Amino acid sequence: MRTTIEHFIRNVVPLDEHRLWLHFSDGRQIVADLAPVLAKGGVFQPLSVPDVFRKVKLENGGRAIVWPGGVDLCADALYGPKIAPKRKPIQSSASFGIEVFFP
Repeated sequence: MRTTIEHFIRNVVPLDEHRLWLHFSDGRQIVADLAPVLAKGGVFQPLSVPDVFRKVKLENGGRAIVWPGGVDLCADALYGPKIAPKRKPIQSSASFGIEVFFP
């Protein structure tokens, strides 16, 4: 039987160029580039405005990040590939086309 691992975000910091620094409860730290998602428009379009993007906050005990207007992303979608080393610089495509960089 396969068990599902739930990830929790401990801290989120908005960075320039539509990137987020995320610190997860297991110690993993990543920089997620949301620019590819925002370029597609749709529900994420309001986040293209830097002032709106910077209003990101944690919700649901760190299980999600949210912005004004109801836009949200689950911590599991932002966690990235589980096989990636934590300290080696790797670029990988995660859910929704978000680019994830492991510092």
